[in-house]
Amino acid sequence: MATIAIEFEADKIFVAESKQGSRNIEVNHLFSVGISGDDAQASETLKSALSQHGCSRADAIVVISRTNVEMREVQVPPAPADELPDMVRFLAKSEFAAMNDGWAFDFVPLSDNETEARKVIAVAISPEYKKQIESICEGAGVKVKHLVLRPYATVDLLSSRLQDAIPKLIVDPNGDNTDLTVVDGLRLLTTRTVRLPESYDTLQRARNLLSEIKRTIASTRKSLGDRSIEAAMLIGQSEVNQAVSEALDKDLGILSDQISPLDFCQSGSRLGQPANPERYTALLGALSKHHQKGRHTIDFSNPRRPVVKKRDFSKFYIYGALAAVLFLTASGFGYFYLQGLSEEIASYEEDLKALKTQNAGNANRPSAEDLVAEVDKIDSWLTRDVDWLEELYQFSELALTPDDTIVDSFTGQIGKLPPSNVVVDDSNRLEYDHRIFLKMKVADVEKEKELRQSLRSRPYRVSSQRNNKLDDSEDYGLNLDLTTYFAQPKDELVKQADQRADIYIKERTAKLRELQAQNPEESDEGPLPAESPEKS
Repeated sequence: MATIAIEFEADKIFVAESKQGSRNIEVNHLFSVGISGDDAQASETLKSALSQHGCSRADAIVVISRTNVEMREVQVPPAPADELPDMVRFLAKSEFAAMNDGWAFDFVPLSDNETEARKVIAVAISPEYKKQIESICEGAGVKVKHLVLRPYATVDLLSSRLQDAIPKLIVDPNGDNTDLTVVDGLRLLTTRTVRLPESYDTLQRARNLLSEIKRTIASTRKSLGDRSIEAAMLIGQSEVNQAVSEALDKDLGILSDQISPLDFCQSGSRLGQPANPERYTALLGALSKHHQKGRHTIDFSNPRRPVVKKRDFSKFYIYGALAAVLFLTASGFGYFYLQGLSEEIASYEEDLKALKTQNAGNANRPSAEDLVAEVDKIDSWLTRDVDWLEELYQFSELALTPDDTIVDSFTGQIGKLPPSNVVVDDSNRLEYDHRIFLKMKVADVEKEKELRQSLRSRPYRVSSQRNNKLDDSEDYGLNLDLTTYFAQPKDELVKQADQRADIYIKERTAKLRELQAQNPEESDEGPLPAESPEKS
């Protein structure tokens, strides 16, 4: 399929058709066709002209004049490349008076340093103009693939002469309009389109063009810094260009060349000699960029968009595979581990069942409840039994000397009192249900207090009652009924009993196992556990 480049003017359509040659693009057709009437008539005229030249059903690159776009230089803060498109479009809305989200928009940065604030050239076309172009092309049977800006397409064609990175001026005449473009190497710094009516004579056109060139040069001094434009490229062989070239050399010291766009491409066998070849410069530049498979600097059909970084997911696949292997390994290990635990739990359940059976007892062995009841009886007996000789000894150690007290009678009593009379010490968990009754004489009240305090260290809980008033004329002037309540040291006694029981159980169990080993048929439940001796 052929590729064509099209440029629309008010009364003409310019068309160029080419293919990739051996060294450069090979141009087969350069022609123009006049148009009049509405868009439908323009489509029919273009369709007929393309059919005559054998270019029907082609993909098209449409070149747009500078006069049909909104173009601004926008300052943007430091930003990475993937954030720049959205940032430029946002800032451009405040720079373009009529721009909205429906406008086709593209831009080109003037520097590539992402860490510094920089300038970009932002360009936009209205949705109405874009729709009009696409409608005419669609009616003519061609599909618009690219919408490019004429000054940038011209730079693409002349790129082989711009590699020296010298600031240059490009003068590109297009009928009544002339593009004045300043480049620094391949980077376009600024472009202007000035109107030079064809009704002017050669001298007037040359004088006006030179004046506009000077204005353009002056406007670029800030962008170029300490450098200046050193050369000019005048497209086309014309008397106007000849006069401008001489004036640039004489007045501004700028060397200039007059070039033909056909010098940058190959002429096909079907190509005739067009009347104004310079008029097709931008068209040939657009085709040249297309055949080089490069991106058009400004392309409203394919504008710059945020860079989507392609992520290499191969490492995630590797990590996923490793995770799957680890999961399967852990699952297998967990399965066998849980299987082992299940078997261990089953074994413990069997043991628990056997122990419950043993605890229930049988004809040859008491139950656990019976054993506990027997032990409780022993604990109760231990805590109720009183060694009265020991108590007399302890009381004698705590009592006062015979000079202070004389005991007439000593009565000991054991057993629980009625609940209302039981004395409980919550701190030691003791019930003082054993009692000693004494009838005694005490020297005086102070000695009574001293006696009571001394007895409490046993510990005793002491209650006393005086039977007469104090008689100071006697050595023992106070008759006293003294009652002391005491409790056995239950925890200590039980502990000692448990230790003796453990020794007994171990000896008894060893003896029973020895007997059982000698006569196994006498037991229906197997060997007795160490903690379950038989009743005796």
